[in-house]
Amino acid sequence: MTPGFNKKTVAAAAGTLLLAAGLLYFYFLNPADDKNLYISCTFKNLTGWDCPGCGGQRALHRLLHFDFLGAFRYNALFVILSPYALILTYYTARQYFTGKNFPKKYWFSGKMVIFFLLLLLVFMVVRNLPYFPFTLLSTDN
Repeated sequence: MTPGFNKKTVAAAAGTLLLAAGLLYFYFLNPADDKNLYISCTFKNLTGWDCPGCGGQRALHRLLHFDFLGAFRYNALFVILSPYALILTYYTARQYFTGKNFPKKYWFSGKMVIFFLLLLLVFMVVRNLPYFPFTLLSTDN
């Protein structure tokens, strides 16, 4: 390594470049357009059901264009949990660079992991119910 560059700096630069490239890809190429290269959901292909992440790529595309309602229609849970994901990313980066631990609060505890797993399971079941208003959560609407 050259002087002034350590492994953390290189890792942060590489991670930032990958994140920027991914966000630019999602910004300019719409996942709803079949001509663009995007990964389809294996769970949905096998079962016909929406998983908790179905519509997430399209929701991210809409969020990057500040179309919050459009993003919400593709995946409501993705939109609702986006601020939490940003906060979690901030604390992860802070811990990586400064060594400061996560706040010792409920929002970053093992209980929260269990809560999110249950939330994902409930969201998956509810969004696949064939009754109004649950059909609004489906990606097939």
